[in-house]
Formats: sequence, C-alpha cells, structure tokens
Amino acid sequence: MQTITSDLVTVALERVAGTPFEEFVNAFYPAISGSSYVPLGGLHDGGADGFFDSGLSEVRGKHGAFQQASIQEDHRAKIRGTVKRLREFGRTPTSLTYVTSRVIQYIDTEEELLSEELGVNVRIRDRRYIATHITTSHVTTDAFNQHLRPYLASLSTAGNIPLIEPSENVKSPAVYVFLRQEVERRLGKSSLIDAVSDGLILWALEGTDPDKNLFMTGDEVLAKIEEAVPPARQFIRGVYRARLEQLASKQNPSGREVRWHKKGDLFCLPYETRQIVETENVEDEALRVRVLETLAARASSLVKDLTPEDAASIADIALRALQLTFETEGLEFAAFLHGTDQAEEDYSIGDGIDNALVQGNVSGEQQIAWKAVLVRMLRTTIYESTEEERLYLGGCKTDCVNGHRLMDNRRTDGSRSRTD
Repeated sequence: MQTITSDLVTVALERVAGTPFEEFVNAFYPAISGSSYVPLGGLHDGGADGFFDSGLSEVRGKHGAFQQASIQEDHRAKIRGTVKRLREFGRTPTSLTYVTSRVIQYIDTEEELLSEELGVNVRIRDRRYIATHITTSHVTTDAFNQHLRPYLASLSTAGNIPLIEPSENVKSPAVYVFLRQEVERRLGKSSLIDAVSDGLILWALEGTDPDKNLFMTGDEVLAKIEEAVPPARQFIRGVYRARLEQLASKQNPSGREVRWHKKGDLFCLPYETRQIVETENVEDEALRVRVLETLAARASSLVKDLTPEDAASIADIALRALQLTFETEGLEFAAFLHGTDQAEEDYSIGDGIDNALVQGNVSGEQQIAWKAVLVRMLRTTIYESTEEERLYLGGCKTDCVNGHRLMDNRRTDGSRSRTD
C-alpha cells in the first residue's frame, strides 16, 4: 500500500463527499483524542455526529462535549447551526469539536470568536490537522485507506487532473498535463524530441496492465497518439518505434518503463511506471488545491464579509482566467512572467478574467464587483506570487502553451511545421 503523504491527504479531502467524510472522522478522531467517542449518526442526530463520553454521566442528554464533521465551505454557519440544533433538541453543549475537510485560516481567532458568541468551547480541527495526524497509528491509517483512498483512484490515469480545462486551443488536456510532467522528469537525460515522444508513448499506454492481461500493439500505440494529438504525426512516426523499444530496454536510463512481449509485439505499463504516474498526478493536484486556498484567502482579505463559497468561486475563476490568458497570449505572457518582456500591453489579463467570468455563469452585476477583486488578486499573483503560485504558473504555462502549439500544428521546438 502506498505511503500516506500530506499531498495524498490534501487531494482526498478536497474530493471526499459528506457522508464518507463523517465516517472517516468517526474512525479517525477517537484514535487521536483518546476519548471514548459515541457516534450519534443518522439524519436525526440532534445536531451533532457524536459526543465524548467522560464516564461521569448516565444520562445521555446531559453529555456536553459534542463533535461535528463537515465538508461545508462556511464553517461559521455550520458551527452556529450545529449548536442551535443541539439546544433545540434539548441538549446543553459545553464544547464542540468541529472537524472539517477544509482549510480554516486563523483557527485560533475563529475558535475565540465562535466560543464567545455561542457560549460553547469551540475547537476546530481542519485539513492540516488531519494531514499531520493521519499516520499516528494503524487506526488512523486504516481510516484513511478505507474511507478516503477510494477518492484517489482516478489519479492513476495519466494526466487525469483538472490542472487545465478543455478549450478551443486545448482539446485533450490530459495529454499536455502528462506530457509536461514527463518532459520535466526526462530533460537532462534525453533530447527534447525524445522526451516528448516518450511522454506521448507512456500516455498512450495508460490503461494497460499485465496483471489484467491488458496490452497494446505498437501500431495501436501510434494510432492512439495520432488520434489524440494529430499534429504529432509530423515527428512521432519517425521515432516512436525506436523510443518504444528503448523504453522497454534494460539500458533505458530511467529503468525499464514499458513491458514488451515480443511474441505478439504487445506492450504495457508495469506497476512501477503506473505508480510514478499516480505520484506525479497527486503532486500536481495537491499544488492546484493549495494555490486555490491561497487565492481564496486573498479574495477574503480584499472583500469584507465575503462568504467562503464566494471566495472559493472567485479562486476558481482566477485560475481559469490565468489559463485563458496563457492560451490566447501564449509565449508573450509566459515571457513576461519570466521577466524577459516588460511590456504589459503585450497581454491582457483583463480579457482572460472577462471570459472566465462568463464561463463561470457569473451574473452581470456580480461580474463588475468580482472583476475588480480578480484584477487585484491576479496582480499580486503575477508580481508578488508565493513559491507555490510560481510552481503552478510554470506548470500551467507549459501545459497551455504546449497544447496551443500542437493544436496550432507547430513543432515541439517552436518552429512552424511544413504543413503551414
């Protein structure tokens, strides 16, 4: 079983649904708290998911220490609603431990604010707390593997993360995401054309599995590449066979990354290669989630009383605006971000924001207010970015520009192809 990393926890908690998360917390948190936890469960739980039994009371209604698990964006609303329902149900809460799949900024301030307002000792345990304690014992790791790991299954598919979305310029995002991952990993060990070809071949072999007797012939590999990325025909036919056999060779600098059954000319990805694919996807997806958290926090700092739901929506639109700008302005915008072109008029982030707001179905009146916020947010992202934002921008830039180049029928070295 794969080691449970912070990135795995981040991605799983970003994707988990409400009921499975509650089941996870019921299994995970008692092992951390050391308390005797009694789940209430069900839809008619009287406001909480469970209570902590001190052993001092025989009357169920007199228990005062309760626990609530939730994936809801607005933690304040959920905590207030939980305390209200507990009291309406005839309970007298003295403390509430709120466990959430979200990241809560300034937890100490939030706990103090809500405790004073509600007259209840509020403790918040967010995504970061869970990630820190997930390997505390076999009980906590079992809780993760049973309730959260299923949400990571799709990450074993090459490039299968929402780093970029389909658009007019990028028809098959998964190809370009995976291609960038592979080129980054291979440059320095092979030429650019070999790195790109290897990436396309490994992407094409996604879904093969020797344990399930799932193989592809060399011709099928080539056909899949050319169908997904038609412009790759300009270079892939002349090199794919040699690269395919090199990937299956013991002399491959990266180790044997492809299994080749020569009798039937059948190829597949071994378990080790599929694990590398999943690890790269997890790292990219965790980075995207953390950047969204940064953008949401930035939006909240700019707009007083912005709801967590709206902050999350603005963060999503900000990332989409950056992608659209990379696609339409391409190399000029990328050059500006790298400091090689200081002419701001060479690109327009405003156009990307406008298009992203329209695609996000934001109403006309709200578009005006949100655009002002987005301009300020993305100005900070561009000029005063965090390290994680810079890493994300680098990946998004490469994916979008590569997609634009290939779909625009360009060679991988940036020159126009003979078909233009």
